[in-house]
Amino acid sequence: MKKIAGNNYLKKEKEKVLIDSIPLDNFLKESPTPIMIFLENKIRDNINTFNDVFNSVFNNFQCFYSFKANYLPEICEIIHSEKIGAEVVGLPELKLALKLGFPPSKILVGGPYMPKELIETSVANHVKEIIVYNLKDLEKINSSAFDDGFTQDICIRVNSQKYGSRLGVVFNEPNLKRLSNILNKCHNINLNSLLSHYGTQMNNIEQFKKNIQAMAKNLKNLKKIGVTIKNINLGGGFPEATVMPQDQLKIIAQEMKRII
Repeated sequence: MKKIAGNNYLKKEKEKVLIDSIPLDNFLKESPTPIMIFLENKIRDNINTFNDVFNSVFNNFQCFYSFKANYLPEICEIIHSEKIGAEVVGLPELKLALKLGFPPSKILVGGPYMPKELIETSVANHVKEIIVYNLKDLEKINSSAFDDGFTQDICIRVNSQKYGSRLGVVFNEPNLKRLSNILNKCHNINLNSLLSHYGTQMNNIEQFKKNIQAMAKNLKNLKKIGVTIKNINLGGGFPEATVMPQDQLKIIAQEMKRII
């Protein structure tokens, strides 16, 4: 029996293609083409592999699934059942995560555009962190948290400086001064984490190294204004599981820890 594309759940036996032991012909008889088939067992395998590798290397590791990758409710239910956190970028995704039962303590919310309703809903539900791409959003979040009587944890996305990217905050002298002023007057936000997302489909350590170096530079800049960060968020970017098997993933994780 031959595996297809390195996937244990796709196999060819004689003249039949099997999808998780079910003949492809069965699907074709029941559904018109084109069709897309999601393999629940493969999703669970990928989650367990990722968690096993990173928990074996890091003492305090947390994993969050980006809903923008695929936010079909059935897929997100699988993610939730495996106790993975959720990272959402908009109000529909946040409402879906809450509806499916993701605990707010495992939900990260944020993106380039943070409308008032998204901020208010996030604060009202006491999500784990709100990810800020622009310093101007900090005062909006603080105002909402003040009204709610709550101190909201914040993560700032820094600009990785890759290929002229404009996403995230550049911690130059003016922005450091601006951030210091905001933190001094806003008492209902707590800067807890820093996020640096270098790219997608990252499959060699040099790319992860550049991301960690960008993170380190920003951490040093924040120390200039007396800010110490508790958590770092390295933004994912890992390729599809057949591109990066478990042994390679572990090598990447071990090297990431060494560099950090």
